[in-house]
Order: sequence, then structure tokens, then C-alpha cells
Amino acid sequence: MLKTVRGRRKLVRWYQCQTGGVSAPLTYDRLTKKITPYVGQSWARQEYERADYVRQQRQKSWQSHILQQQATAWGHNLPLTLLWDTFIPGYTNQPINSAYVYGASGVGVANRITPVTDVTVTDFYYYVHSFTGTAASVSDIDLEIRTAHYTGKPEATLIEAKAHDPASTVGWRRSTGWAADLSAATGYALVIADATGNGTNYATIRRCASSSPYGYYSGGLVANNYLKSGTTSNGFQGWGTSGAACCMVVICSDGTAMGLPFSNTPLATSSQDQRGLRIAANTLADSLGVYAYCWSNSGTSSEASGLAVWRGATGPTGTPDVTPTDYALNTSGDLCGGYMPSGGLYQLSPTEAYRFVATYSSNQTGGPRYSEIGVGADANLKSALPAGGGFYYARSNGTSDWSNDNEYALPDIALLVDSVPRFTPSGIYLGMGM
Repeated sequence: MLKTVRGRRKLVRWYQCQTGGVSAPLTYDRLTKKITPYVGQSWARQEYERADYVRQQRQKSWQSHILQQQATAWGHNLPLTLLWDTFIPGYTNQPINSAYVYGASGVGVANRITPVTDVTVTDFYYYVHSFTGTAASVSDIDLEIRTAHYTGKPEATLIEAKAHDPASTVGWRRSTGWAADLSAATGYALVIADATGNGTNYATIRRCASSSPYGYYSGGLVANNYLKSGTTSNGFQGWGTSGAACCMVVICSDGTAMGLPFSNTPLATSSQDQRGLRIAANTLADSLGVYAYCWSNSGTSSEASGLAVWRGATGPTGTPDVTPTDYALNTSGDLCGGYMPSGGLYQLSPTEAYRFVATYSSNQTGGPRYSEIGVGADANLKSALPAGGGFYYARSNGTSDWSNDNEYALPDIALLVDSVPRFTPSGIYLGMGM
């Protein structure tokens, strides 16, 4: 439902659907379509007083990240991708090809996680991209959970470790039977290595290619975590934070999922299919107001031609609930999002489903990109997506229906909201009120 709102300037935040990240407070000028930092001290005091320790720390990471971009972003006419990350990362691969001994030798990768509440890990997932040599000889990948330094570097204290046989299979692999008790607001390192690693028969692990919304220091939030990641070639005596987040997830007994569940960022098949964000019914805990949505275009030759917001089971033909025509363009002049008509507020009901999509007048591969869980996706990994899988990639099947929707992927779409969303699944990110 589109609501008419009074007042020229509104307090807003960006919500990045793919990472679960929330920006620092911003001021949205509905007349000029400009966004500037919000500096109201009374609001800041109120938020500080009612936030607990963990949420305060996470808020600091959001503010630090958004301020990194102010030199090029603040006050522009909504180059939305600069104001909050809608960056699609590339992926690369890390060979685990030398014998690992903590504190002494060997290749390893690690992600730092910080539980919001006390949890017990039951399952550990990691992504094998390929094998070199004889795959069957790679039968004991070492998985560890250690305490972590604030930089993300794994420390000497070992919480639990298991050797896991990937069974000559690429994609997501699952190690079960864990019983690691992790404490709230404490940093832990998820480690992948191989004590019998060698240069002849070895596995190659999937990770992001560079700093990204999921990476170290970049402020990325994925499934409750401010990830700090890196690699070692000498058993974590050294710590290379130039490596970005590794594809690994832990599942806990209370349903909490922590880690990076994505493994790939494919281009869409060239078509006129509408594509964008699906919000499933009963995902939001409260109503949510949206002023705009945006994404990162994949190239100047692959732009969308319009926007549409569909409610419930409607579309992809017929009349959308809202058709935004006040577009936002990126620096190449491509359509990359837009505002609700007349500066209005589109009110989402927690019991309704919605699709925020780009539309096309010719076959294109561009518009909203997406990251996917990939080979071996299951319900546990889906629960590691922000909103517990209640947000996912929408894609029409031509003009027939929405049968091309992908529940195991998320688009690089950000929503400009007038309050911070909260999600219902246990253990999934709970937003801070405005």
C-alpha cells in the first residue's frame, strides 16, 4: 500500500537484502531525492541507551562502513550503490595443499564469527570447488573451531575439531556430530585445513575473491555475523587479511546459522524475465515502510527498462501494486533503481508477500545480480541467508508465472526504509529500532 507522507525530510536507513547489513541513520530529502548523514544526537543517545552490548558493537561496524564511503556518496542524487553496498563479489579458490599443524605449518583459511547468544554448534558446512590428483585420496579435511583474535586470526585455544571426508564430491559438504559450545559476544574462528595436505592430491576451497560485503573489515553482515576472514601458509603463525570471506557455515542446535552461505554470482540468462527481490509472507515481524530500492547494474549494455512492485501472488502480467517511474541511474546512465511515486512510502504488511523487480523491453542479462548457495544447497544453508530465507531471488517465467524464483539465492538489492526490519526466524538478525 502506497501512503502519502508529510514532511520533506525523513529519517531512513539502507537495508542490504543480500548481507543483512543496515546502514547508519540517514536523512532522505523527498523533494531533491538526496541523502545526507543524520547527526541528531538525541536519537543517538536514545539508541545507545536501549541497545545491548552486542548490538552496540554491530552498530559501530555499520557506522564505520558507511562513513568509509562518504567522500564519494553523501549528497549525490541517489547513486544508490555508493550509499550502501550492493556490490556483487567475485569468487576465487584456495588450494589446501600443504600439511597443516596449528602454529607451525600448512595452508589454512578461516572466518571469524561472533554469536549473538550462547549456542551449540551441531553441523559445519564448507564448499569444495574442485580436487587435484586423486579425489578419493583427499579423505580427511580438517575442520576446527578456535577462539579468534579481534583481527580474525585463529588463536591457540581449540574448542572442537573434526576430520571430514568430502567423499570426492564438489559443492557444499556437511560435517555432523559437533557439540561446540560458543558464548555470546565472543569471537571464534572457523578453520579449514588438511593435516595430510600435499601438492599431489588436494581439495580446493571456495571463497570470495576480494574484500566485499562479506569480507574482513568491510562491515559485511551475513546471518548475524561481522565476518573477518583470511588465509595462512604457515599454520596461522602469519595471518593474511587480504583474503575475503570463505564459503563456510555452522548450524546450531537452536536453529541459528552463522557464516557465508553463497558460492557463486552467475549472470542471468538473457531474457525479458522480470527479476529482483521476493519477500515471502510472514518474514517481517512488523510492518515496514519503503521509500526506494536499488541494485548494482552488471554493465552499460544490460540495463532494465522499468520497475514494478507486485503484492501477493499477482504478476508478472496485469497491473503492479506500484510502478515507480522516478528512476535512479548509475554513473554510466543505466537504470539501477528508483523511488516510490511522489516521494511516497510503500507500506509492507508482515502477512503479505511482495516482489520488487526490474522489468525489460528486450532480452537482457543485467539488472539485479544475485548470489546463490550453489551445488549442495539444503534447508540448513537456506536458513543462513539473511531473514532466514524469507528474502530470495525473484524471476518470472516470461509472462506466465513466477516459477523461475530461486529460494536459494539473493539479489543485490537494497531497500531504503523508514525503520529497521526485524525477522522472525530464531537466531536471524534482529534490527535496531529507529
